[in-house]
Amino acid sequence: YAYMLEGFDKDWIQTDSSQRFARYTNLDPGKYVFRVKGSNNDGVWNEKGTFVKVIILPPWWETWWFRFSMLFMLILLLFRGYRWQVNALEARSRELEHQVAERTRELTRENAERKRAEESLRTSERRLTDIISFLPDATFVIDRDGKVIAWNKAMETMTGIRSEDMLGKGDHEYAVPFYGERRPILIDLAFQSSPDIEKTYSRIQRSGDIMIAENYFPNLLGRERWLFGSACALRNSRDEIVGAIESIRDTTAQKLAEQNLRQAKKAAEAANQAKSTFLANMSHELRT
Repeated sequence: YAYMLEGFDKDWIQTDSSQRFARYTNLDPGKYVFRVKGSNNDGVWNEKGTFVKVIILPPWWETWWFRFSMLFMLILLLFRGYRWQVNALEARSRELEHQVAERTRELTRENAERKRAEESLRTSERRLTDIISFLPDATFVIDRDGKVIAWNKAMETMTGIRSEDMLGKGDHEYAVPFYGERRPILIDLAFQSSPDIEKTYSRIQRSGDIMIAENYFPNLLGRERWLFGSACALRNSRDEIVGAIESIRDTTAQKLAEQNLRQAKKAAEAANQAKSTFLANMSHELRT
């Protein structure tokens, strides 16, 4: 016998019938083809042989969902820092207004300081908008009234709708590109849980304020897609919900890979069953 793992071995490895197995360790994640061929007593090889496709999955810390979760947590940390800065600036602004009422002589200086605080607030808002705008995952944000206040470039690409056509829209306008109608979706669950909304998703999970879900869309910009979404409530320093954020990732390629893996596994099991049946029949014929 001779065997070779394409993508790992550079040449055929020969063995005899006393060793009917092959062992590989430290294989990198990826796709491989394990080939086996045999020869008769005259040394004539069956060059066609047989093969099995093998897919090695990556460890959990290299999976897309782990990296996606880390990216989502980074977004939340950035937003928390932004809210802290906004609240600090608002508190300072209120303090200055109180001082203006008590000390008229310092009105000019305090007004100038308040203007600087307001400019800093606007800068922070622009910075957060820029961060969301250039995130690799499609992301949008709504306020407590359900109006869209952020719609990034990846969301424009996914839905075909420009941010200027979506910002300020309410009444579940953000659901139309995905479902063709205005209706509550994952991000609305940040405000209030709803079994009716949750059962519309093929898979959904909640952990505190964070929800993750997966759903199938048969016609998103003319294509079938599987989308993985994460949504979370946004809170101020008083732990009041002031809005919600949702990030969406197209997982269609991963779904297709999983389907191919299952098909390959079934094919390998069928091949092993056929091989076992053949060997059993040969053994019976040799005895008879």
